[in-house]
Amino acid sequence: MGLGAVMHLALKVSDRPRSEVFYDWILTALGYTCVAQTNRYTMWWSAQAGAITLSDADPLHAASDNTPGLHHFALAAESAQQVDRIYQRLQVIGAQILQTPQTVANGSMTYYSLLFADPDGLRLELVYMPANTPLPQVSTHFNP
Repeated sequence: MGLGAVMHLALKVSDRPRSEVFYDWILTALGYTCVAQTNRYTMWWSAQAGAITLSDADPLHAASDNTPGLHHFALAAESAQQVDRIYQRLQVIGAQILQTPQTVANGSMTYYSLLFADPDGLRLELVYMPANTPLPQVSTHFNP
């Protein structure tokens, strides 16, 4: 993992067993391995991408919808076909699809992406970006 790479992403969820099922098949398909499952958290690890953990949210301290926070997070796919396969699987399990797989022109970058929600409504994006995609340039057309 390179300098400045994201080391881990920690998610608080309302129903960990339900979320574990949802995340396990997606993360396993993307090369992660479940390395810990305790009464406090579940962790998947990828040497290339770091860790993703799930732990139980505390309903007594739930943030309001207007609280600043995570908008979405994106995971890299190895091909457009992998994006399509995961999209098909998400449809089978009844996941909320926010944007069907499509080519997106975003500022100076063009990539293939799928946007969906986890069981708690957290937005995830699955992105295939070819190796020759130019680095992002400052643009009024870029949409984070």
